[in-house]
Amino acid sequence: MIDLSGIRLKRTRAWKQLNCLNADIDTFLDSRPYRPAVKFKPQRQKLTVQVEVHTAIDPMWSIRIGEIIHNFRSALDHIVWELAGRPSIPGTKTQFPVFHSQDGFDARGRKNFLKQVDSSAVKLIESEQPFFTRKDGTAEGADASPLWHLKELSDIDKHRTIHLTVGTLAAYSCNFPKVAKAFTLIDVEQHPGGPVQEGTILWSGVLHGATEWPFEKGDIKAEFGVEVAFEDGTPAPGMWGVKGTLNQIGNRTDHILRRIAEEILHTEL
Repeated sequence: MIDLSGIRLKRTRAWKQLNCLNADIDTFLDSRPYRPAVKFKPQRQKLTVQVEVHTAIDPMWSIRIGEIIHNFRSALDHIVWELAGRPSIPGTKTQFPVFHSQDGFDARGRKNFLKQVDSSAVKLIESEQPFFTRKDGTAEGADASPLWHLKELSDIDKHRTIHLTVGTLAAYSCNFPKVAKAFTLIDVEQHPGGPVQEGTILWSGVLHGATEWPFEKGDIKAEFGVEVAFEDGTPAPGMWGVKGTLNQIGNRTDHILRRIAEEILHTEL
């Protein structure tokens, strides 16, 4: 008899954890933990807008993300174990396979992980693979699959802590007051986007001819948005927003679980 109660509990737990994490991230970002600081050096005639970090990311978030990933991944493995008839042979490799290419799925997925699974279920699982669902028709397109992100993050979390950073968003503005003394703006540099930390320069320029503060007002209004993201060193989701990536993983996991439950097991999840 098929029993999906454990799977339901795993996905419910994962979503509860994810919703709590999302709320904590929103609260963190609403507090403006990263703020702009304007500095002018008259001797160099250089103006810079830098990042000041007022609140660091909670390192516990990485552990919580690992738990969320584990529950989503485990739910997929659990349902394949049900499809295989609950094999109890020691050393069995029965699990939900995730492959980047058709060759990998055929060589290892079918033979190693889906030995005891009915062909109709294997076909369904194949249709949800990253190489099958990619939209651009290239092998690289599989990297954008939420299922591939789930695999990558799950593999990472087994061996090391998932690291987070804060990435600047595309939206950034710097409004200068009215000029009091004329100058020529040269050597302008802007941050291209990506990770920022204490002291990261968002904008800089030389105000040639300005040996003192050249504006009528004493401040410059600079604004920039940030989001919590996976660090650049994370294989597939490098610099992908945590909230969006995890929500997509959860939605794709739910979609696959429901398909298997309804189309293969003829029941509701």
